[in-house]
Amino acid sequence: MRQKFQLLYNLALIFSDALAILASFSVAYILRVQIDTRPILNPISAKSYLLIYLSVLPFWLGIMASVGLYKRSFYHRFVKEFVALAVTSLIGIMALITLDFALDRPLFPARLVPVYAFGLSLGFLWLGRLVLRFIKFMAARSGKGLTRVLIIGNGDIAPKLYNNLTGNKNYEYRLEGIWMPELKANKIRDFKPSKDHLITNFSAALKRISGRHVDLIVQTEVLDDERNYQLTSAVEAAHARYKLIPSNSSLYGVKTTTDLFFGVPSLDVHITPLVGWNTVLKRIFDITLSLILLIVAVIPMIILAILVKLSDFRGPVFYKHARVTRFGQTFYIYKFRSMYWKYCTGGKKTNQQVFREMGREDLLHEWETTQKLKNDPRITPLGKFLRKTSLDELPQLINVLQGKLSLIGPRAITKEELIRYKASRDKFLSVKPGITGLWQVSGRNNLGYEDRVKLDVYYVQNWSLWLDIKILFKTIGVVLTRSGE
Repeated sequence: MRQKFQLLYNLALIFSDALAILASFSVAYILRVQIDTRPILNPISAKSYLLIYLSVLPFWLGIMASVGLYKRSFYHRFVKEFVALAVTSLIGIMALITLDFALDRPLFPARLVPVYAFGLSLGFLWLGRLVLRFIKFMAARSGKGLTRVLIIGNGDIAPKLYNNLTGNKNYEYRLEGIWMPELKANKIRDFKPSKDHLITNFSAALKRISGRHVDLIVQTEVLDDERNYQLTSAVEAAHARYKLIPSNSSLYGVKTTTDLFFGVPSLDVHITPLVGWNTVLKRIFDITLSLILLIVAVIPMIILAILVKLSDFRGPVFYKHARVTRFGQTFYIYKFRSMYWKYCTGGKKTNQQVFREMGREDLLHEWETTQKLKNDPRITPLGKFLRKTSLDELPQLINVLQGKLSLIGPRAITKEELIRYKASRDKFLSVKPGITGLWQVSGRNNLGYEDRVKLDVYYVQNWSLWLDIKILFKTIGVVLTRSGE
């Protein structure tokens, strides 16, 4: 029943999106061709126009499917879904404009049509999905379309799952039962589920599965070999969904793929998804965007270089400092110098030496704790502006082209800082650092050092091109609003 409801919901999403796209182009045509009295550039009949966009429709829906808009992960993520709809609408419109230039036969009767169509498509797509989400919510309140869940095992996560599944804010799942094996000697179970949900023995739990009374089985601990075999066999026979939540949290941080090793099925385990073709994709992304940004920024960079030199004539324009990149290799990062040269650590002085020369040894503790100073007396007036606007980091685009740095990634740190990454050190060194990253768009200097480390490790373990694109757009917002300076 649940699978049929989910299938119907997915089909309804596709139908709603297709209708929204066609409606947006139809309304755009009516607004510009039939209501607007100004002459049009390319006379196209309504029938020919509709046939063109019916043929384009599968391509547009394919773009939406490729970014995951028909996956469950988008169903309850309003902002994520809206951003994805905006991106796919923009890609679709840009592709059509490119096709319009490439073909002899025009696709648009006037230039305003794609502009209207973009705004209308985003609005209609979002409206259609809101309506379907409301219908799904009302169905869930009446007990229809819910995923029936069975929890197997103790595990530290079992109580949390139980409370979430039986809570008032759950409109997608219904807990059918929980079975917990006997505890080992000298262990006490603080968690006590209600009698309505508690399954007293393993055989009764297997019967629930084989009788197809549940849609999803969540196992919170690894059982003995015999019980594990019985459980997986019952899940396979019932064609149910199955999730294993390992008690060892380190297993969450790996990327696994299936492969054959001498004809034997195996799991390939990687610290990060950024392996194989993903590294090629990210490198192409880095080179393309950094070249575009350098071309756009070349004149402002020349002006800034002159201003930096005039602000403190004794020192160089660029600040060069040793940092670590992938696999622990050392490289020199480039920035516009924002400090007075006599206080700059790029001049081969340590921070301790600089603070003593300034008579500000009181700053040592703050620096050693966060590797940042909120009110740094070493920075020039121009340097303060460069840092607030992040313009001091423009020369790092050269590092990106060199292949030592990425546009998006963990922080570029010194070798001395590696010790603060503790057990996460090797995870951090499995990818290149970036000009911007998760910590920069999640609070910047307002975050403590430990929080920055956690965000860096999260990025390494959960990389995707979509995540890079989101961080890139958030970085623009952070720079413009100067949040977390």
